[in-house]
Amino acid sequence: MNIFNLFLKDPLNSWGKKSKQKLYLDLSDFTLNNLKIGSNKNEIIKFGRPNNKKAYKKNYFEYYENGLIIETEKDKIIYFAVIIDKDEFSDKFSNADLYISNPGSDPIFVANGMIRSDLIKIINLELKGTDKDEIEIIDYIKKEDHIIEVESFANERVKRINIYKS
Repeated sequence: MNIFNLFLKDPLNSWGKKSKQKLYLDLSDFTLNNLKIGSNKNEIIKFGRPNNKKAYKKNYFEYYENGLIIETEKDKIIYFAVIIDKDEFSDKFSNADLYISNPGSDPIFVANGMIRSDLIKIINLELKGTDKDEIEIIDYIKKEDHIIEVESFANERVKRINIYKS
């Protein structure tokens, strides 16, 4: 770490207030509200100042009211997580208002309480694998170099969607 970095002003101080937003995941280009994996982390400003402290330095941005987590590395966005139904690790987050669209289709709302098989039908991409234990089920969907993980409770209710590049 460069000693001068300790004296730099936190860029988040100039970011506007956060507000509840609908989230739109477009599967044609894997954008979330027009942000792509690989976009510059300064583009996260559209969500406003994150809830967590030192997010910019930690490369980890939490938006409780949007049910959204964004991770960055080397100034690029590398990961989105969207909370559909809270668990013990995400209890401070609200459930996201997430809409998913495929090429040529209208956005479909992903409701709290949605069953994983229904969400997989909405995503409409090939399922590459599933991990299952007594606590959760994780379905892996891959398209080109993107991975979508659908995390569900053991009762098959969707709790979270993660998007990143392989």
